[in-house]
Amino acid sequence: MKNDIIYGINFFENENYLQIENCNLMTKVEFTLPIDTITDTIRQEAENKAKEAYIMTLLKHGEISSGKAGQLLGISRLDVIELMSQYEISIFDDSMSLEEFQAEVNQAKMRLEGNNL
Repeated sequence: MKNDIIYGINFFENENYLQIENCNLMTKVEFTLPIDTITDTIRQEAENKAKEAYIMTLLKHGEISSGKAGQLLGISRLDVIELMSQYEISIFDDSMSLEEFQAEVNQAKMRLEGNNL
């Protein structure tokens, strides 16, 4: 994680602004929708998808790791990788140059050779 502070965003009905709050390691996202009736099942599914999208956006921008995303979503890292594909998030660090990537590959090969794998 780049820093230890995550910002909460509150969306207010009929307002044209976002309120961003410093929540010290906690994020609270609230929004109000003008929907008269909705079943608990549909509401829960929508809330889960909203949480998933929020976490995947943090992951996409490098604010959290894939391991942290899995922990927050309660899923395995393999499941996170599948979600990353759905959200079109590369599993590789796109900020890395070809030379840096090759250096990491070479370092991994040396470690594997050192462990006789």
